[in-house]
Amino acid sequence: MKTIKIPFRSYILIAVQLSALGYLIIPELLHQPDSCFLLGFVPSFLLVFWAVVMMKRSHLSVFPDLPGKARLITAGPYRYIRHPMYSSLVILTLPIVIRDHTWDKILAGTMLYIVIYIKIKIEESQLGQRFSGYARHKKRTGAIFPKFF
Repeated sequence: MKTIKIPFRSYILIAVQLSALGYLIIPELLHQPDSCFLLGFVPSFLLVFWAVVMMKRSHLSVFPDLPGKARLITAGPYRYIRHPMYSSLVILTLPIVIRDHTWDKILAGTMLYIVIYIKIKIEESQLGQRFSGYARHKKRTGAIFPKFF
């Protein structure tokens, strides 16, 4: 199996992503979850579960760098959005940031969303180079949310 060398920038992106996500989520998990948290958690969990089921053994990775055996998946949630895992993070955290809207939550949310944006750009560049059908898939789907028009 061909292994891929993970660039240092990817480790930095993951560290920032996990730090921001942890800052937003851990306090929610330590206290009694409220309806705002559950409003994001339930659809987020369902979307992640659906995406993972569709990926099967597609070599899931937290890094934005495509594994050597990656496949282009266009079924399930991928039929509507190109990055359902990132969508689930936005769905999970946005209600918390909106509810609390304190400078620290806004900063953590902003850092998380910037990292997601950068990771999408990296992944889409690699997907476009590796899969000839990716440009067509990209035209008909949204990156984080479905395209309606």
